[in-house]
Amino acid sequence: MVWTSGETTLIEDVPNWWEYFFTPLEGREDVTWSSIPPAVGVLTVTLKGSRPAIGSIIVGRPIFLGTTRHGVETGNLDYSRVEVDAFGNESWVKRRNARQGLFPIWFPLHSLDFVRKTLARVSGSPSFWIGHSGYESMIMIGYARDDSSMAEGPELCTATLDIRGIV
Repeated sequence: MVWTSGETTLIEDVPNWWEYFFTPLEGREDVTWSSIPPAVGVLTVTLKGSRPAIGSIIVGRPIFLGTTRHGVETGNLDYSRVEVDAFGNESWVKRRNARQGLFPIWFPLHSLDFVRKTLARVSGSPSFWIGHSGYESMIMIGYARDDSSMAEGPELCTATLDIRGIV
């Protein structure tokens, strides 16, 4: 065994006693572990609980592009539509939604070429993006729609990554 973890998916931060006693327990849907050491072999996952489930497991080498700054914007892109027939009757067609976000990051100026080449390499293909592993809304599988970088000074660069999640 190279690595083990006993993480829970329950959200344990309860702001007050009323919510502790009278609101249902919430669980995280997206969990990331980035401290797993590189190893070759078999991955074994053991789930415990009343109805545990896994939607997908993404295994790969993380690439650090920069540190997420304050001012992250996240949201959902809704693909639902309102359709109108020839008589003016409206009907709602419920469809899925995808996460999207604007992630301002900073990184050392000497990493600028690395960041640009990495973003160019993954352009047009879905990737796993982690803005902050503690917030589900900042974890998404998607692609970088747009990015721009600016040298803030002799040693610091900032960039904004526009990530659109896939359904």
